[in-house]
Amino acid sequence: MIDSLEHLYTQATDGKDRVDLLIRLSEAYHDFDYPKAIALGYDALAIAKTIAYQKGVFFAYNTIGLSYNASGPIDSAYLYTKVALDLAIVLDDPYCLAIAKNNIGTYYLNQGNYPLSLQYFQEALVHDGETGEFIDPMSTYANIGIIHEELGDEKKAIDYYLKSAEAARLKGGEANLAYAQLDIGYVDCMLEKYDSALQHYQDALVIYKKLKHQNRVAETLYYIGEIYQYQKYFEKALAIQKEALQIYQQIHSVADIPSMYGVIANLYKEMERYEEAIAYYKEAIKLAQDGILTSLLPTMYKDLSMIYVDIHDYENAYHYNVMYEALKDTLFNEITHDRIAKLETTYELKVEQAENEKLINEQKHQALILGQRTLMAIGASLIALLVVIITIILYKSNRVKAKLNRDLEQKVEERTAALEAANQKLLQSNDELERFTYIASHDLKEPLRNITSFVNLMQRKLEKIADPDLQEYMGFVTRNTKQLYGLVEDILAHSRIGAQGQKTGKAIDLNVLLEEIKMGLRSMLEEKNAQIFSEELPVILGHKSELFMVLKNLVENGLKYNESPNPQVRINCKQEKDQVLFEVADNGIGIAPVYHDRIFEMFTRLNNRSIYLGSGIGLATCKKIIQKYQGEIWLESKVGKGSTFFFTLPLKKISENQVLEMK
Repeated sequence: MIDSLEHLYTQATDGKDRVDLLIRLSEAYHDFDYPKAIALGYDALAIAKTIAYQKGVFFAYNTIGLSYNASGPIDSAYLYTKVALDLAIVLDDPYCLAIAKNNIGTYYLNQGNYPLSLQYFQEALVHDGETGEFIDPMSTYANIGIIHEELGDEKKAIDYYLKSAEAARLKGGEANLAYAQLDIGYVDCMLEKYDSALQHYQDALVIYKKLKHQNRVAETLYYIGEIYQYQKYFEKALAIQKEALQIYQQIHSVADIPSMYGVIANLYKEMERYEEAIAYYKEAIKLAQDGILTSLLPTMYKDLSMIYVDIHDYENAYHYNVMYEALKDTLFNEITHDRIAKLETTYELKVEQAENEKLINEQKHQALILGQRTLMAIGASLIALLVVIITIILYKSNRVKAKLNRDLEQKVEERTAALEAANQKLLQSNDELERFTYIASHDLKEPLRNITSFVNLMQRKLEKIADPDLQEYMGFVTRNTKQLYGLVEDILAHSRIGAQGQKTGKAIDLNVLLEEIKMGLRSMLEEKNAQIFSEELPVILGHKSELFMVLKNLVENGLKYNESPNPQVRINCKQEKDQVLFEVADNGIGIAPVYHDRIFEMFTRLNNRSIYLGSGIGLATCKKIIQKYQGEIWLESKVGKGSTFFFTLPLKKISENQVLEMK
């Protein structure tokens, strides 16, 4: 197939035909050579842009994004997939929209954002129907099945896997029939029908080997190895998984190689071959670090720590457990390190510009004052001369007055200089205080992590000792350590506000931000049977981390301080001239009017700490951020009738570059 496509490409003269053939070649190489697939995608993109072939541009972005999704880096996969979706929206083509939304849904699925991925998959199926035929429903159905499986609904998951298999059969072709075999085999595996599942996988493997779809061959081998592992045929499973790893290495599937090392390490662990398990886990960690696949590292660190516990090597167990805990705290910072560095550099340049402008303005102001004083001196001299001419007595009197004026001016200047020096010292003192708060909070986190880790190790050793008092004491230590850790985190976040300045920032889509907050609060929402409602929110110019803290604190408080059987938080907004007024309302326990002002002060708590956890810093942080944006925040509330927090943010014009940065 590739030879025939390459021959057709060499014969093609029309620009659109050449773009289409390059895209088909890229998709063909996607089965066994990702770097080649990416290179062909870039060639197609360059030609399509030159001849203004918009659909060609879309499919080029799409194939590049798919290749990066398999080979990494993940950031590049999201970038090209998102650009393809934006272009599909502009083209308003159901075919392109179905493909783009399925791919962006796959990205969010891999990131664990199930609500957002499900929304995109469902929209892709709607666009499928608009075209009058199914474009690629089998992968969409399969992805929805994965979501339901991850959420624990096996019945729905099986329904969608079977829909995927049926769609593959209807579409026809050997590759699609093999895909159907994989779906049915996976369903049998879920139902613990291992022999039947193994037969379906082997049938799919024969087809994929015939078609030379190496990535599918490796994937099918992995599933077969899983069956052997479930059946305790560890040697067979080990041989199969190593064969799959070898294929992934041959096609440079950077995203799959570290995971396969982890799978093989897990097999060695079950076989109690701990040395080989440790070696494979360490290689998996190294490859994940080299490929910037940071999201894989926490699980690997945790599994490796547990192996060391099994072999009673508590020093290494502690070491990798500390790395696991540390990575959970710093994962976001490591992934976005380059972006943050760029923002900090831009901010420093703008601060330097602002200081230079301030210095120039001060020099101009001093020159104006000097000119005014010069004019005053000339006027005084003329008056003195006139007084001398009129009368000597008046002249002497004016000399005395002039001396008094000069003394007064000198005193004013001295006091002005002293006041400026005092203001400068105050600014320096505030800056040093903020730095001290940040450093102190940051340095407190490390010993708290160590305490928590050692307490966990002690609890494991004390599990066999039946001493309720001792267990109660250990639980008390654990709870208070977590509480102190949360307080340090809140103080650290509070101290950081203002460090980014007011004139820098990006266009932030608050709808996307709210979805991230919902993901972070998913456990609380499920535990309390709670719901979050919002209307369409605007795009605001600002800093994502600060706006995230404001919305998260208000929403989380509405859920936390709520004894309703169905807690609800509603977010509304409306534009008022050059600002936006936001309302965050809940049906919680409410706040007495006497506390409506105190609630925004640091460390202010109105409720029993044993009932409602918290540091008393959240609303103070919200107020500090809102005031930084020159907005206001207040509330209306009655005890037992819920609370409504109001706050305003300026609505500034967003440039085209800022829109592109948001994308």
